[in-house]
Amino acid sequence: MKYRHILAIAAIGMVAGCGNSETTDPTAKAAVPSASDAASANAAVAAAEPAQATPAPLRGPELSALLGTKDKAICRPFTMDGRVLLYSASAISDGKGGYRASGPRDIPGLGRKIAPTVLQPAQNDGRYGVRYEFDGQWNGLQVVGMGYDFNPGSDLPESTTLYLQDDPAKVASVLGGLGFPVAEGGGAKVVHKNAGFGPGDYFGLVSIIEKRDGRTAYECREGPFNKGDY
Repeated sequence: MKYRHILAIAAIGMVAGCGNSETTDPTAKAAVPSASDAASANAAVAAAEPAQATPAPLRGPELSALLGTKDKAICRPFTMDGRVLLYSASAISDGKGGYRASGPRDIPGLGRKIAPTVLQPAQNDGRYGVRYEFDGQWNGLQVVGMGYDFNPGSDLPESTTLYLQDDPAKVASVLGGLGFPVAEGGGAKVVHKNAGFGPGDYFGLVSIIEKRDGRTAYECREGPFNKGDY
């Protein structure tokens, strides 16, 4: 009886062991993804993610001789050499009370001469415009030109404009990081104003970043403006 009892217990253990081996076989191997499965998964992830366009390399030389941050508080990005070129050396009298473009001028830092274009005043405007077209780079921005607008009958109003290839949001981010008073993301920002002076409600400085003719203009405008204009 004693041996018969022991054999019965052993038989029960063998049956239980067989049941466990059917559900948790220690020799069973988990399925391992193949190399082709991994490649397919990576391809699916890559297809789901938008392709990142590689930024085009900047063109032209560094323009630190033309552009700087000394006058950032009043939104002007041009160095003294740049201002002299725009204000004094680009438009000359035509002898008939008007202005014409000077000959090609040296652009500080560019290393070559560029001929300016002078825009004649629009009807009832009186403002002439000076424009230069060239490629250069400044603080990671692609510069494509510059301009100056003036009224010969008065010292004011006037404006200076830097033309860039980058989108307005990037231009605003870079210039804002350099300390220029610009609107976040682009647009107009009043830098300074005096009430009740001149023909408008205010007279002062406005910085503007906006798209013009397929490129971004950063303008520092001085003159009158009305309530609601900016």
